[in-house]
Amino acid sequence: MRRATALAGALAAVLTLAACGDPLAVGGGFATGTECPVDALDDADGPVELAFWHSMPRENEATINKLVDEFNDEQDEVQVKAVFQGTYADTATKYRASTQGGARPDIVQIEDSGLQTMVDSGTILPIQACVDADDYSLDDNLERALAYYSLDRELIALPFNVSNPILYYNKIAFEEAGLDPEDPPTTFDEVRQASQQIVDETSIKAGIAFNLDPWYLEQWLATANELYVDNENGRAERADEAVFNGEQGLEVFEWIDDMVDDGLASYVGTDPSGFDHLLAVGNQNAAMAINSTAALGTVAALLGGGSFPNVELGVGPMPGFDNADGGVTVGGAGLYMVNSGDDEKMAAAWEFLKFLNTPHSQAVWSAGTGYIPAGEQAAQTKLIQDLWAEQPGFKVAYDQLLQGKTDFATAGALFGNYEAVRQAVAGGFERMITQDQSAEDAIDGAANDATDVLQDYNDRIGVSD
Repeated sequence: MRRATALAGALAAVLTLAACGDPLAVGGGFATGTECPVDALDDADGPVELAFWHSMPRENEATINKLVDEFNDEQDEVQVKAVFQGTYADTATKYRASTQGGARPDIVQIEDSGLQTMVDSGTILPIQACVDADDYSLDDNLERALAYYSLDRELIALPFNVSNPILYYNKIAFEEAGLDPEDPPTTFDEVRQASQQIVDETSIKAGIAFNLDPWYLEQWLATANELYVDNENGRAERADEAVFNGEQGLEVFEWIDDMVDDGLASYVGTDPSGFDHLLAVGNQNAAMAINSTAALGTVAALLGGGSFPNVELGVGPMPGFDNADGGVTVGGAGLYMVNSGDDEKMAAAWEFLKFLNTPHSQAVWSAGTGYIPAGEQAAQTKLIQDLWAEQPGFKVAYDQLLQGKTDFATAGALFGNYEAVRQAVAGGFERMITQDQSAEDAIDGAANDATDVLQDYNDRIGVSD
């Protein structure tokens, strides 16, 4: 039978806890009796060596290595080796292969969307086990981040690189168009109006460049406090139907379609590099683009480093629905502890995870990358306060996350084979823009394809009716 909570009691309790602000109140159906051997390092004969697999490129990898070196240098019980594995998808694929034999990591960074799959793998030790065994406080961690990575009030992964989408725009283009460069658009209608003015008053070809990452649809629905899949976003019971093709989802598709058809937006395709739409801003082909705050450090260096003299980078919240009453979801990735059966390695992994969760480490990480500090104390450090004073754009995503509520819609959707569902959404966007399919047919087709993915995954792991 499908794994589920007892809706009559457990779901009511979850909702009651959510109303009371419990940071782990959003969850459903995962529990472990495994204990975390937090004291096992006491019996270690020498430094315990750990393999830490991650997916952080460029400047982000440099910051990862800086933190790893600092941890290794400040103590002699644990030595961590950080190993870059490629994209999030590459790391997930390599991790799945490692569970079938071969070298496995002790800690692995997995994209936010991989939560259900990691739980279903049966290969991890939930972070909650170590939190409980070590009487470790999570009070400083951001409630929204804890809610995302929790199931049945248990923290599964440690929130590490926390992100959400923001608006990148060219202040010089705004000035040339007669727009206020310090007041970027915050709604769909305002983006359209600004785009029209930019096209009419400047030589820039489009107001905004779209790469149409499927992640944006998830974010827009969450800000509208709407579900992406059924069964409370898969957090009360297994999701087996996509519901993103409701009124708000259709409004997103129609807005994008109209913007492109009217020449106010350009479409750069699936954009494997993730930067073509941002380069369009640099090359004066657009004045705005939406992208993750995770790219802020790289984008600031790229667009603000002198290579594009006609660009002055501005940053604003992700524009969306009028009067949105939800909140952006937690993007980025979490850190999972592998249940290797080696007590010393698991104890060592817990020590390293605690180090990465300190205000100091989170401040260094945020300042070096553009990711959001995962804890409140990190946000109050001199390093972050000075950064935000000098570059206010780095604070936008942090404020945007804190302004949202914590509930089923904003905690993020939970299901397996997430990448295939996103491919279904991307296919809908592609058919609408390149094949002139209607917005309604495109999103309905995407939802049908996504539902097939959900049901196939549930069948394969044996949790269907």
